[in-house]
Amino acid sequence: MRAAEPDAGALFAEWKRAIKEPADSSQYQVLAIAMVSKDPSTAGAMVDSLTDPETTPDSMLRILSSLEVVLNPDLTQRLLDLTEPEVDPSVRSGVTMLLAQTMDPSVIERFHELKDDADRRVRFAALNALLLHGDPNARAALREMYFEEDTPQPFLERIALTFGMSAQADDVALLADAAQRENMPEDVVAVLVTALAMSGDPAALPALAHCAEGDYADDIKAIARDGMEVIKGANAASPVPETAIDTNTTPEAGSPEEPAAP
Repeated sequence: MRAAEPDAGALFAEWKRAIKEPADSSQYQVLAIAMVSKDPSTAGAMVDSLTDPETTPDSMLRILSSLEVVLNPDLTQRLLDLTEPEVDPSVRSGVTMLLAQTMDPSVIERFHELKDDADRRVRFAALNALLLHGDPNARAALREMYFEEDTPQPFLERIALTFGMSAQADDVALLADAAQRENMPEDVVAVLVTALAMSGDPAALPALAHCAEGDYADDIKAIARDGMEVIKGANAASPVPETAIDTNTTPEAGSPEEPAAP
């Protein structure tokens, strides 16, 4: 006889255990999907867990990761309430990052308010969210923050990853600096190297050389080497600009009419 499947209550209890001591890196997300599919109201209980006094910083990250896979419009207001000033800043910043994936106009409006928040973590989260929505002012603010001497390592890593995943032509200096920084996680370096390799900018060559020769995974080294070859090849030829060729000049008598050098 087939055993009865656990109900939402049993799954929630198991999820509560998993966010404290997960058996593996995805267990709590799998449980979150299963229990919300059985009872959508359990998603609200997950939100409430963020402000539970027994929730540790590690557990909070797992709750946020769980909510990420079950996020829906019905949770938006409850989550926005957790960005208010009276809430713990770590919850406020985490929820702001979680909401970054939504296109709800009220959420984006809230990001604009939070980018001037008194707490640096909340400001940073709001700027990251706005950057993901293509806000050029947020991009400029984060670029400036990256090069400030007192910017914490987790902020540097997040900025580097976000810029690497949405690289623009004027980001090469930041990407190159991040790729060569000590303690930059290798998964972030992989994103940076890929962006630098695709940039076509000779300014990326020193950073690519650093990654090609450094103590990195073979796939990162290969991307760096390939990127160097492409950039060097594209910039090896120096074609004569059209303005340097006078097509209206008649060759002097007795001189051969030769084609312009390539």
